[in-house]
Amino acid sequence: MSTANRPALADRERYPSGYDQSNAGVNDLTQVWAQKSQRGFEVAEIFGFLSIEAVVHPAIITRRGRGILHGVCIQSAFLLNSDATETRTACPGEPLMSDPLDCLEITSEPDAPAGSAVAGTVIWLHGLGADASDFEPIVPLLAPQLKLEQPLRFVFPNAPVRPVTINGGMEMRAWYDIDPGAPLSGDEDIRASAIQIEQLLVREQERGVPSGRVTLGGFSQGGVIALHLGLRHPQQLAGIMALSTYVHDHERLTEEVSFASVDVPIFMAHGLSDPMIPITRAVTSREALLQLNYQLEWHEYGMGHQVCPEEINDIAAWLNRIYR
Repeated sequence: MSTANRPALADRERYPSGYDQSNAGVNDLTQVWAQKSQRGFEVAEIFGFLSIEAVVHPAIITRRGRGILHGVCIQSAFLLNSDATETRTACPGEPLMSDPLDCLEITSEPDAPAGSAVAGTVIWLHGLGADASDFEPIVPLLAPQLKLEQPLRFVFPNAPVRPVTINGGMEMRAWYDIDPGAPLSGDEDIRASAIQIEQLLVREQERGVPSGRVTLGGFSQGGVIALHLGLRHPQQLAGIMALSTYVHDHERLTEEVSFASVDVPIFMAHGLSDPMIPITRAVTSREALLQLNYQLEWHEYGMGHQVCPEEINDIAAWLNRIYR
């Protein structure tokens, strides 16, 4: 990322003094700043291709490298970069459930002829308030590190738009509702979202990719769905990738896991300084899975609720192992 893409002076002056720009632009994947602005709004500023969930509205996610500004349920937000060319919102008028889910697709070799065979498919679910494009830019970063005979297909589905209690009932893309007063209240939504993702697995089978060549992955809320479905799926998957996330209702996990899932490789990664989902919650989930003898690969990084370059390298290495 060039210095031209860093915040202009006028924008920097609007940031609180706690904002640190010293590492902005390193490897295009370096820094997430999230704290309350002087106007009392929660702002997530993303340099490069990182991800963070919108917890207090209005939340703004800016991708300077692509010239895109995502406004998640914005009511009275102010722009952080004046040269943004597109604004996307989770519109209140969208239906709560879409059937089937709309998806964005990309392969690790975009120049491959249409219809080319793939080594497998990675279905990657975004977090709260984001959309299908959130992790698309990571694919070109993974691709050079993949040592497979055939490309991987990456499928990024859009979550339905629904009211989210923790955000005052505002509507945004979410795989399930979050009610801080009732931690297990999202159970019905989680099961419904898992059914929708199951349809994507069926579609991959129809396209010639069996379940054993499909990885379910997700960030935060998306990771909850990936774990929920992957651990219960009656057929063995290629893997489960759980990024900055947790197992929902882990105390009842033994009642519902499938025998086929026990041998599925699981990649879990979390930030040591995650302010959204404390790492202790992820560790509790990790221990619950290890007690059930799952093949779990654990990584932790000096980061918050995001994805870092080292994590991308570790994901690439893991994908090479499970698809070799």
